[in-house]
Amino acid sequence: MANYKDDFNKRRKSNVAEEQALKFYNSIDCIITRYGLDMLHRDDITVEKFCKIPQFIRNTPDFLVIQDTCWLVEVKGCYDYLKLKVCDMESYDRWMEFNPILLFVYCSKTKEFNQIPYKYIRDIIYKRNYPLKKYPDNGKEYYEIPMDDLYDPREPIFKGWRKR
Repeated sequence: MANYKDDFNKRRKSNVAEEQALKFYNSIDCIITRYGLDMLHRDDITVEKFCKIPQFIRNTPDFLVIQDTCWLVEVKGCYDYLKLKVCDMESYDRWMEFNPILLFVYCSKTKEFNQIPYKYIRDIIYKRNYPLKKYPDNGKEYYEIPMDDLYDPREPIFKGWRKR
């Protein structure tokens, strides 16, 4: 799975986490539709052009998933840690004013995924006081959250699914 150190053109060719999310949501009784902007599927949008789009719009969650309730779903891939950028969280906080957000997090190390309400992730970030770190390439701040901290002990979000 590609990471921030890889060239952008390499990263845009494959999104394993998104493939896993689609596989999962298509296997259960729900409606899923692509919702957010996704420059990874467009060769005509350069990084420079994409950055001209306001951040809040760029950070539109990836999918709309409907079962008993409606969720905006943001798909994230990771290895040992979920790296959640502060600027993305600011956008998610605004999106939460309209609809709940669910993060579908795929771990390429363990080949497992979990779905976690964004509100739960935001709460544990502040409760556990994770330190802020910075990406060396762009200086953006992020929280590094261990995968083990991302397993919400509550009941599964969607009917017909149990973790692991």
